[in-house]
Amino acid sequence: SVVCHSALNRSVKEFNLTNPAEILDNVRRLVIETFAKSESEVKDGMDIGLCAYNVKSNQLYFAGAHNGLYVITRASNEKTISYADKTGSVTYSNDRKHALCEIKPDKQPVGKFAHMTPFTVHQVPFQENDILYLYSDGYADQFGGPRNKKFKSKNFKKLLLECHQLQLEEQKQKIQYKFQKWKGHREQLDDVCVLGIRL
Repeated sequence: SVVCHSALNRSVKEFNLTNPAEILDNVRRLVIETFAKSESEVKDGMDIGLCAYNVKSNQLYFAGAHNGLYVITRASNEKTISYADKTGSVTYSNDRKHALCEIKPDKQPVGKFAHMTPFTVHQVPFQENDILYLYSDGYADQFGGPRNKKFKSKNFKKLLLECHQLQLEEQKQKIQYKFQKWKGHREQLDDVCVLGIRL
């Protein structure tokens, strides 16, 4: 974590990179170089979803290492829905008024990997008042409920569609409550991070 944090900072501040895919490529290079100096081989890597927003051109860019991006938009937003259909998936709200557009990540970590390829940058279309969610896999992977099963990404998407129109603080409370209720007295298996950004 410390090595990856340092590599992210260096990629932006020292190498002046702004393209999320180029940042992840450079972070991977720095991480591999750092661990190459170690006597024992480190095969661990970092999962991350990374966005860049250009305020001048009003453009949104995304790259991901195992962690994707959700954009919840109006069902009439054909550009974002069409893009998600090509690169990920689309889930509609029960009233069909909104759509959760999933932008899939690359299936590789930031770190040493058997089949390393350059990370993919997505230029993601969006509309004003859309909401972005970046997330770790800890929420969907948590065991709980009456049958002690994983929460799963399908239920996580459904939860976000149910609460995305609330104020961000209210969303936070609802997401935390649902997680605690699902987990119950069981041990939390992983770190949980959910970041919502209203555009």
